[in-house]
Amino acid sequence: MSILRVEKLTGKTCDFVNVDLLNHAEVHKLFKVKGPFQSVIHFAALKSVGESVAIPLKYYKNNLTGSITLLEVINIKY
Repeated sequence: MSILRVEKLTGKTCDFVNVDLLNHAEVHKLFKVKGPFQSVIHFAALKSVGESVAIPLKYYKNNLTGSITLLEVINIKY
């Protein structure tokens, strides 16, 4: 799992939070209730090249819109 690798590399423990980055209200609530955070690692991107060519709008919405939502909330909170 990626989080275990991050913990091994950094020597620090990481809390995993499963949140839908397309849900702005849910992300905002997470930062309001659980924050402040020292850092945020975004593992929510889709990554299949073949599928991304076949259905690009799904990838655009998930990867770009989800990242923008996260960055907007981080900008509001910090």
